[in-house]
Amino acid sequence: MKSLHAGGVRQAERDAPKVVTLSLTPTWDIRENSRVTLTCSSDANPAATYTWYKNGKPLNKNTQIVFRSIQSSDSGEYYCKAENKLGRRTSRSISIDVKYGPKLPSVSVSPSAEIVEGSSVTLTCSSDANPAATYTWLKSNGKLRPPIEEQQLVLTSIQSSHSGQYTCRATNSLGSNTSKPISIKVKYGPKLPSVSVSPSAEIVEGSSVTLTCSSDANPAANYTWYKENEDSPKASGQIFTITDFRAEHSGNYYCEAQNRRGCQNSTLHLTVVAGSWKLIASATVPAISLAIIFISLFLWIIKKRSSKQPSEPGERPDNREQMQLAEQHGELHYASIRFSKKPARPRRYKEVEKVVYAAIKFKSASPAPSNDTSSEPPDVINDRAQEAAEDPDALYNAPTDLQDIVPDWLPTFWKTQNRPLGAPLGIETCVSAVVIKGQYGWGVTYTSTQICASKGSTVDMHCTYIYPPTVTTVTQKFWFITLLSNSPLDLKNSYKGRVEYHFDNNNCSLTIANLTESDSVVYKFRFLTNLSTGKYTGEPGVTLSVTALQMRVNKVTVNQSSTEAELSCHSSCKEPSYVWIKNGQKVPEEASSYTAYLNPGDSISCALKGCEKYYTPLLYAPKVPSVSVSPSGEIMEGSSVNLTCSSNANIVVNYTWYKEIPNQKEKFLSEGPQLVFSSIQSSDSGQYYCTAENELGRRRSEYILINVKYGPKLPFVSVSPSAEIVEGSSVTLTCSSDAKPAANYTWYKENQQLLQGSEGIYNFTSIRSEDRGNYYCKSENQFGQIKSSSLSVDVQYGPKLPSVSVSPSAEIVEGSSVTLTCSSDANPAANYTWYKENEDSPKASGQIFTITDFRAEHSGNYYCEAQNRRGRQNSTLHLTVVADHHISGASPLIAAGTISVVLLAVLSLSVFLWIR
Repeated sequence: MKSLHAGGVRQAERDAPKVVTLSLTPTWDIRENSRVTLTCSSDANPAATYTWYKNGKPLNKNTQIVFRSIQSSDSGEYYCKAENKLGRRTSRSISIDVKYGPKLPSVSVSPSAEIVEGSSVTLTCSSDANPAATYTWLKSNGKLRPPIEEQQLVLTSIQSSHSGQYTCRATNSLGSNTSKPISIKVKYGPKLPSVSVSPSAEIVEGSSVTLTCSSDANPAANYTWYKENEDSPKASGQIFTITDFRAEHSGNYYCEAQNRRGCQNSTLHLTVVAGSWKLIASATVPAISLAIIFISLFLWIIKKRSSKQPSEPGERPDNREQMQLAEQHGELHYASIRFSKKPARPRRYKEVEKVVYAAIKFKSASPAPSNDTSSEPPDVINDRAQEAAEDPDALYNAPTDLQDIVPDWLPTFWKTQNRPLGAPLGIETCVSAVVIKGQYGWGVTYTSTQICASKGSTVDMHCTYIYPPTVTTVTQKFWFITLLSNSPLDLKNSYKGRVEYHFDNNNCSLTIANLTESDSVVYKFRFLTNLSTGKYTGEPGVTLSVTALQMRVNKVTVNQSSTEAELSCHSSCKEPSYVWIKNGQKVPEEASSYTAYLNPGDSISCALKGCEKYYTPLLYAPKVPSVSVSPSGEIMEGSSVNLTCSSNANIVVNYTWYKEIPNQKEKFLSEGPQLVFSSIQSSDSGQYYCTAENELGRRRSEYILINVKYGPKLPFVSVSPSAEIVEGSSVTLTCSSDAKPAANYTWYKENQQLLQGSEGIYNFTSIRSEDRGNYYCKSENQFGQIKSSSLSVDVQYGPKLPSVSVSPSAEIVEGSSVTLTCSSDANPAANYTWYKENEDSPKASGQIFTITDFRAEHSGNYYCEAQNRRGRQNSTLHLTVVADHHISGASPLIAAGTISVVLLAVLSLSVFLWIR
């Protein structure tokens, strides 16, 4: 930023926002429920304000967006704008793609209507997942055979055997989830019926014969029995019984099984046998004679075994192989080697063991040519090496370091061979690199010629060099590992940015940073001088071994408050020294094995001694996991609920979920940090916990209670007593409904509200006939309401006082017909009986009593009696003959008990006069 000086005061120049930088942590593989941070920054004066956008829509005005538990819905394109008074600038966009395991799969069936045998049926499974899920179909008895691993399960011609419960499992790299089962019920017509007879032996005339028919069908079949040449069926149902079997019953009978999908029939033939009846089930159970005599033929088979005679042991192949060694830098020639033919005595080794061959015979050796005036290689072979080559025993008594029996100019190209148990010995580099100062004042001294370092670390190779007084100037100095066109290549050209030289005075040290396993080669220092032949390469160089450290857990004992772990550290270095780092601090022990006592949350790692900064990935003893619920408020039935288990970040290998079942062992639910209920149900209420497990043990969370709230289910209504309800008795109506929280209840009769309360009980202390009718209840809480089905209350009572009437109601002409009618309210309905006073026997029964030819002797008192099992009542009617014959030419009949004579004309006249 530019600045101005005015009166000694430095004033910053005001600028609009510069380039806006957007960063994302972590940078890749973003998983659901992980913590993700987006940061926006820009150089501006005055300081910029920031606005975040997702898919073009503004979000907030913070420098950062922090997703503490990122969800799949947070995926999208994000960018930010930096703005101050002098301008604004927009960042590039960054895409967030949240990865998550499959949600609860849903299964659909096509067609959705009734499934008929022979039709094509498709089951489709779908689950929201990122990356996309693969699907596996399962039937109630396990995986389908052959396995179906497609999103759709197509049954092109469905059969009855396909009926059952089907589920599908959706899987991706982050987990799996299994759908709820869906039931497939295949409808099909009856299969060929099976008919049987009892008794199955010959049947004596006059005995009882039972025919039985059965057929596999869905829906269940109806059965009808027919006799041949007869139109009407003989019987219906699975069983047809002829109780008195006679000769005329003989003939063909067939059973027809039928449902709405089709029909099938089977025939049974009954035949008369002299003295008895013989039953032949010709259609279904034919008599098959199984008396077949099997004549076993003894087969004589001789299998010729071709056995190879072991060949005579000859001499072991020479195994001589001219090993033409690649020139390392054009300055040395190496000797070829061979192995002795003498048989080696058998010797057992561990399955993987480094072994040293000591017997080496040099057929020829030549001096190493050089452009430099360095020292010549030795001309002779150490006597002990010659002895070892000639003596097979030397193969088993070789020293581990053959520096003193092998020329010191022999290159270190032999590598360790790993052999299985009992295999021949291998070759291992057996020459330790030595320091050669050279002759005539030329030389390079390496502080160490063997270095082992951790992957990712930085290594220093130290050396010094000398040259004779004839040299006035060192023109070039560098380290190299390869030769191109016989010219060493400066290491800086191939290790760009990772190499640093320390060339001061006669120091020739090298530093290599950020080591990789491919850096495991031999490094050499070379310098050139003002002399035409003044070139020198320091032998043997520095052999660097880069190893990837590995910490192994051999045994773990988890106690209530701590974990005891037996650990070991491994690398490819020879005879390395290790250090152990607990909670960031070195522990006193320096060994490849270590027993650690760890509290929950403690960390442990190992490193090579001297490379403590480059330790193995930290391994933590898991803490007691915690469980969180989303959403955190009330949980309503049908909503989506996530339970999340969390322990130390980035250390848990496996999370497992369980549900506590009262009086039973806990129920395993699933694996993974989340337990997802896409549509939680009331049956999911209960106590849950999770376990967090890694190589250092397993810890269990506290219980968490899931209490699912839901509206009332369909109420159940009942009446007590459940038998007949008699007028005057005590009756209780009860309404109950499953709901959380508990429901309140309201009782209704024919839509008229009766009672409201939390008990759901409506009581009649003395029920009356007028209380009969249809009742229902309504249950409700804050999550919903629902009405029950109707309950009919039928009150039984004896007859009320009967009402009697006569027709015609006017005066009745003698000889005419008179009808008396009686009615009474009663439950159950009353029976009616008519009596005439002073006569013992009833005149009639029923509600209506008719006298067709009315005479004077019929006059008198008549009464009607109404009666049921709950009681009886009666009413009287008086009939009298009137002597006045001038009215209508007939004798008047007066119904004295029921008809009052009212002079309406007089009353009308009185009213008229009063009005006037």
